Amino acid sequence: MSTTVEGFLFYTCIQKPVDNYDKDGTEYKVTVCVSEDDADAFEDVKKELKVKYPEVKTVKTTEFEALYKVPAPFPDQKKQFLLTFKRKAGQNDGTPIDEQYRPKVFAKNNEGKFVDVTASKLVGNGSEGVVKFSVFETQKYGNFTQLVAVKVTELIEYEAPNKGDDDGFYDDVLKGKEVKSEAKEVAKPKETARPTKEDKKVVKPAGKVTPVDESDDLPF
Repeated sequence: MSTTVEGFLFYTCIQKPVDNYDKDGTEYKVTVCVSEDDADAFEDVKKELKVKYPEVKTVKTTEFEALYKVPAPFPDQKKQFLLTFKRKAGQNDGTPIDEQYRPKVFAKNNEGKFVDVTASKLVGNGSEGVVKFSVFETQKYGNFTQLVAVKVTELIEYEAPNKGDDDGFYDDVLKGKEVKSEAKEVAKPKETARPTKEDKKVVKPAGKVTPVDESDDLPF
């Protein structure tokens, strides 16, 4: 089962897995910043899907740019709301998960078509996109969310200081540093940052959840 969340992307670590919190394995992950209304809606979706994570993290708007090196996506709010989606990079026996199941990143090519750019582009902080996640159900431990894919609608590509050296991006993440995009101009937040109820729903209701075909080249 799957659903999606749309917002501003941070810490997109999908080209290579990074250490998990306990340092006993690696994982793919992405953080998405959503509006306060959508954060509230996501809490309702969690209840319907019977999942505890991800928890909604909050950062004061006045402190956001110092931490993430880009302006707060929703400047009219007192706080910014962030969700982090993850997927284990290894199986229980330590072997990597099958290639068909690892998360992927999609972005538009020169023809305006979404293509797989997982291996060719690094997504910089402040990019906009849609995060797709599935729900993994277990009888013993309950339900868990798993990162499936990211569709980048507005890409701010990260460029390493040394051209061709992507390790700097992941070194910063492993050291707990926020990754700054090297794009010439960071996309400015939209003037109407906080959507109204009449605007598009960012979090799809659980009632409209559909099964995920993990082998689909474009799972959106």
